Amino acid sequence: MNERKYLQGVLEKIETNKVSIFGRRMMTPILWITVAVVVLALLGFREDDTINTLTVIIVSMLAGCFVGIVSFSQAAEKHWPHIAHHIDKGSIEARIEDLGT
Repeated sequence: MNERKYLQGVLEKIETNKVSIFGRRMMTPILWITVAVVVLALLGFREDDTINTLTVIIVSMLAGCFVGIVSFSQAAEKHWPHIAHHIDKGSIEARIEDLGT
C-alpha cells in the first residue's frame, strides 16, 4: 500500500468516529448463526454424498479464516479509541505534505 494513502486513512480514522460493519453489535451473533448454518449444511450434504470431504474441509477452513478476520477487526475496533489519542496528528499531516510534493 502506498504510504500516503495509508497515512490519509489513519487521519480519516482519527477524525471520524464511524464504526465499521465488523464493529457493530449484531455482527457477532449473525456471524455465528451463519457459520452454524454453513456447517450444518455441509454435514447434511456430506451425509448425502453430494459433496466430497475435501470440499467440506476447504469450506470449513474458509469459514474459520473469516471468523478470525472478523474477530481481529472487532478487537482492533474496540481498542482504537485508546490508541488514537497517542497518535501525533500534526506529524502525519506534515508527512503527507512532504509526500505530496
